[in-house]
Amino acid sequence: FYRCQFDPSTGGEMLQMEFHNFLKGEDS
Repeated sequence: FYRCQFDPSTGGEMLQMEFHNFLKGEDS
């Protein structure tokens, strides 16, 4: 769901950053 939301919104750059932050936040 993140990819579809951030990919077209920021062009895919924020997608990786946000997705990584999301995973890190859940793990930490």
